[in-house]
Amino acid sequence: MKRKNLLVSIALFFFINGIIFSMIYSAQSKPFIDEIFHIPQTIKYCRGYFDEWDPKITTLPGLYYISVGVLMPLSALTGMDLCCVYGLQAINLIVSAVNFYLIYNISKRLHPNVMEDWKHLMTAANLAMLPPLYFFTFLYYTDIVSTCLVLLCYLLHLQHRPWLAATAGFMAVITRQTNIIWVAFFAFETIIEFLKEEAVWRRKKKITSVVESSFKYLQILNFVVIDLSKQDSYRIGHFIGRVLSSVIGYLLVGLM
Repeated sequence: MKRKNLLVSIALFFFINGIIFSMIYSAQSKPFIDEIFHIPQTIKYCRGYFDEWDPKITTLPGLYYISVGVLMPLSALTGMDLCCVYGLQAINLIVSAVNFYLIYNISKRLHPNVMEDWKHLMTAANLAMLPPLYFFTFLYYTDIVSTCLVLLCYLLHLQHRPWLAATAGFMAVITRQTNIIWVAFFAFETIIEFLKEEAVWRRKKKITSVVESSFKYLQILNFVVIDLSKQDSYRIGHFIGRVLSSVIGYLLVGLM
């Protein structure tokens, strides 16, 4: 039933967006604002001119690579040139539905005790339609795809799949450079989780959500760091090795 509710919600979300998209395209079928830079650049990539670059563009070409990777195979299958204004704008229309799905799953991960599925669906709808983001659903901008990749990175991070999360993080960064902040945040949170595990092992009891939201949590983590520094080299090396095995992907993204 929950899966059915999710599919129906995504379909409804996509259907409504599709109507709005068609109305906007009917009124404005030419590149709008910064699309005058993004769309011609992507069309050049679709034609194979990867060595040509508009110096007015300040973002990395991640969005263009993704667009080419999606539209060119579809163009070959359908026999139509989908690398056009309509096709490029439609990418964000589709990705917005993916964002709905990702937010829903992130909400379930963060709030496992919330049994009412409609609350997770409402969270997904509210965030997917957040006005500063929703506006770009109908334009060929980096915002929707960039957000999608950050959400994917976060979900994979929550699922403890660090290498896949780092890969999504890399794609997010080459789509929009400022996403490196999110990659750094996930790396930092991973380190905190290891310290938390160490604290639980030493205290022989779980750390409650109340403690996690208090200053005492910082004191506990600080105690763990100080105590670890007093251990023998093997113990310290073992801990650092465990941490590095989970964050090295994020670190590599930061170095690229």
